[in-house]
Amino acid sequence: MQKSVTEKLNFLKEITAIRFQKSAHEVAIWCPFCNNPNKHKLKLAINLDKDLYHCFVCNKKGNNVPFVIKMLNSSYYDRSLEFFTSKSGNSQNNEWTDILKGLNDNVLDIEEVEKADFPDSFELCALNLKARDPDVRDVLLYMKNRGCNKHKMWMLRLGVSKHDQFKRMLIIPSFDVNGNLNYYTCRRIDSTTFNGQKYKNCTVPKKKIVFNELLINWKLPLTLVEGPLDLLKTNDNATCLLGSTLAKDSLLFRRIVENKTPIVLALDHDAYDKTLKIANDLLEYDIEVKIMDTSASKDVGDMDLETFKKYYDLACKVEKNDLLLNKIKLI
Repeated sequence: MQKSVTEKLNFLKEITAIRFQKSAHEVAIWCPFCNNPNKHKLKLAINLDKDLYHCFVCNKKGNNVPFVIKMLNSSYYDRSLEFFTSKSGNSQNNEWTDILKGLNDNVLDIEEVEKADFPDSFELCALNLKARDPDVRDVLLYMKNRGCNKHKMWMLRLGVSKHDQFKRMLIIPSFDVNGNLNYYTCRRIDSTTFNGQKYKNCTVPKKKIVFNELLINWKLPLTLVEGPLDLLKTNDNATCLLGSTLAKDSLLFRRIVENKTPIVLALDHDAYDKTLKIANDLLEYDIEVKIMDTSASKDVGDMDLETFKKYYDLACKVEKNDLLLNKIKLI
C-alpha cells in the first residue's frame, strides 16, 4: 500500500533534518553526494509525491530515494522500501524538464520561451563602418565615444536599423546557447529622447533568458553587470542582469548553480545593497563570489577598459561573515 506524503515526511524526520520548500510535498535534506561537513546545508530536494530527488549544488538527481537513504543511514534502508518506490539503479539521466515538474527549489520551471525576432532592417555595425547614412554614422560615433572597440562590436554583434522605430538607436542583441536570438535591447543615442523613450526592449520575459549565453564559458569566472551597455567595458566572459537583481527562479541563477560558476559582481556602486543580496543568495548555493569596487565611476558603462580591468583584478572574494559586516555598515 502506497504511503502518504505525511507518512513519508515523518519517516524522513527520523533519519535527518529537513527544511520545507514552497510546496508542502517538497522538502530539502543534507546531501550525501556533496558530503558537505556542514550538516546544516540542506540542498538535496525530495519530492514526496513523485519520489524524485535533486541536489542543486552537485546536480545529483534521480528517482531512487531509498538509495539516498541508504547513503544517509544504511540501517533505515529496508524500512525505506515501505515508503518510497525503489527503482533499478540510481538514474542520473532524467532531463531537467522531468525533474523540475516535481522539484521546486526556487529554480525556474521549464516553460516554452517566447520567440524573439530581430528589429526590422537590422544590420551589423561592423559591416557599416563606411555607411553614408548620417543616422548610422551617428550611432557609430556614439559607440566610439563610449569606448567601444571593434572586438566588442563583432563579439556582441552590435547593430543598427534604418527603420523609423529603431532609427538612431544602438541595438544590442542576445543569443541563446544554440545561437538563436532570445532578446535585444535598443539604446537611443540622442540626449533628447523620442516620446520620452530612451530604451526599447524585447518583450520576452527577462527571467527566462540568459543574455548572450552563446558567449559564456560557465567553467570560468563570470562577470555580472546590470545592463547590456555595461558589456562594452567588461572582460569577455560576462553577461548582464537586465536590471540590478538576480531572482532565484531565473534561468541565469539556475545556470550558475548547475555549473558552480564563480561569479564576479560588478554592479553600479549605488546598487551596493543589491550586490550584497545577490552575493548572499549565491553563497547559499556554495557559489564562489567576488565583488568588484565600482565606486570609481558613476556606473560600469562610464569606465574605460583599462579602469575596468584594474578594478576587476582587485575584486575581493566574499564570505558570509563579510556580508554581515557590510550589511551592518549600510544601516
